[in-house]
This record gives sequence, C-alpha cells and structure tokens, in this order.
Amino acid sequence: MPTLYLSGKVVVDDGTEITTAAAIQTSCRGSAHTVGYTDSKGSFSVQLDPNARPRSSGVGDVTDSNSTVRDQSDQGWRIPSWNDCQVRALLAGYTSQVVDLASRVAGENHADMGNIVLHRIGQTQGFTVSATTAAAPPKARKDFEKGLALEKKSDWHGAEQRFQSAVGLYPKYAVAWVELGRAQINQGREAEAKQSLQKALEADSQFVPAYEEMAEIAASRKQWQDLAEVTDQVVRLNPVGFPRYWFLNAAANYNLRNYDLAQKSALRGLNTDPEHHFPQLEFLLGLTLALKQDYHGAVGHLRNYLQLAPNAQDADQARDRLTQVEALEVKASPAPEPQ
Repeated sequence: MPTLYLSGKVVVDDGTEITTAAAIQTSCRGSAHTVGYTDSKGSFSVQLDPNARPRSSGVGDVTDSNSTVRDQSDQGWRIPSWNDCQVRALLAGYTSQVVDLASRVAGENHADMGNIVLHRIGQTQGFTVSATTAAAPPKARKDFEKGLALEKKSDWHGAEQRFQSAVGLYPKYAVAWVELGRAQINQGREAEAKQSLQKALEADSQFVPAYEEMAEIAASRKQWQDLAEVTDQVVRLNPVGFPRYWFLNAAANYNLRNYDLAQKSALRGLNTDPEHHFPQLEFLLGLTLALKQDYHGAVGHLRNYLQLAPNAQDADQARDRLTQVEALEVKASPAPEPQ
C-alpha cells in the first residue's frame, strides 16, 4: 500500500477549546503508535507509512518460553489493509472517540478523519504534551518543526540533526528529546535513543510519550524488568487512557512470573478498553489464569479472544492453547458421583 496522509480536527464534546496539542495515535492490529500532534486550533495532518518499523503487536511478540505461543516478531511487518487500523486522539483528562481508518480513506493516499471527539474524564497526572513546550525559544521551535517535516519524509538523519539543534538551544524541550529518540530508534541506535528519552523525562517527569517510547524499546528487546517499571509509570500517570500499556505491563509481569500482578494489569486493561480495541488482553489473561490453574476462567478469556480476533496473526496459537486448557479443565473437574 502507498503512504497514507490523514487530516482532521480534534474537538471536545462540550465545545471547550483545546488549549494544548493532542497526540494523534494509530492502532493497527493492536500495535499503537503516536504519529503526530494537533496544531493550536486542534487540526492535524499526519503521514502513515504501512512499512514503518514494527512494534510488539500480539501476545506472541511479548511472551517467552513459559508460554506455548510462538514468537512471531521475525516474520516482517506490513499492514495488510487499513481495515486493521483505528485512529484516536490522546490528551490527559479525556477519552477519545476511536475512528476506523478504512471508512475514511478517499482515493489511494488520503483519509479525511473529520472531527475526532474527546470526552472529559477528570484529572490525570500524566500529559501527552509537555508543559515545557510553551517556553521554547523561536529558533528551537523552528528547528523542531523542520525536524517533524523531515520525519514525514523518513529522513531520519536530517530530522535527528534538527532535533539535536532544538535541544541544544533549549535543553528542557521534552518533546524534541522524544522525537530525537524516535529518529535514533529508526536508525537502529536504541542505546542513544534511551539516553534522549531519559533527557526528556529529566525535563518533564510527567511527559507520557517518553515513557511510551522507552516501553516500546523494552518490549522489542524483551527486557521484562525494564518494561514492567516503565509501564508502571505510564499507567500510574494515566490509568484510564492507555489499555495498550496495561497489556504490556501484564506481559512484563507474566514473563517475570508475577502472575498475580499480570492478572491484575490485564483486568485493569480490559476495564479501560470496553470496545475491545486491544483483544490481546483477553489472550494474555487466559494464559495467566491457566498458569494459576484457573482453567475455567482461562477457557472463557481464550474463547473471548478468538471471538474478538478470529483472524489474528496468533489465532492458531490461541486455538491450540484453548484446546490444551479445555483438556486440563476436564481433567481437573471432580468425577461425577455414582448414581
């Protein structure tokens, strides 16, 4: 598929003006990625690349040998259809309308998302846009904006240079540190990226996107303790806005064999995802309950997963696991009393 350009506007359901930028996030096959931000009027224009770098997208990508699910992270990455994708906005204190991308595609390379509506949910601690941005001097802002433009062209080296200039002029420019980290990740320099992301958190300890990027690095490298610690921070700062990070937190604890914590995080994730945009939570909860010998509960959640995502990449593995757990449930059931 060709590169797709998205445009639209983020609005609040009660007519309140957005005074700070909202992040625009896509979710394709359950893999979430922040792809841009709104301007001062809530409008956005961003670019999607179907061949973008992979992120852990399913249970098979974030479990190790204590699961029968195979790791599929080496099978390459390509979004087979925009039918697999949704778009939403992220802003602290709000939940977002989730819009199916395919229904908004017009022509080969443009999708008009219209208005994406935010609903107020109350106070949260973490922010998707850093308060430090307002204090950035004009030259640093100009370098940052040029870096974003180069990112859209996948010119990661050029973007990195611009972001380096921006943070050199204004070391507390948290969002520029994050984008610098993303440019470094896309050039395969994750150690440097982690340093940049840490600089972002030193500038603004409540800036959620920095934690998100650190979580993605830890998940891709299967660094379970790091993943548990970073996602603990994300869900502490915003416990209602990021079901994906409840999933990654559950996966980290699952691999660390902290099954009670894995179960708790998976359940919290399900509670924050009533429309089931992250059905992997059902699969992971089923695996966790099976290891805790709650076979009846495990069967229910594995069936839920297959009902929600019958054609998922790891659906065959889920069916195999369901068959195994159903057999264990029968074996563990008490024998019927003689008549």
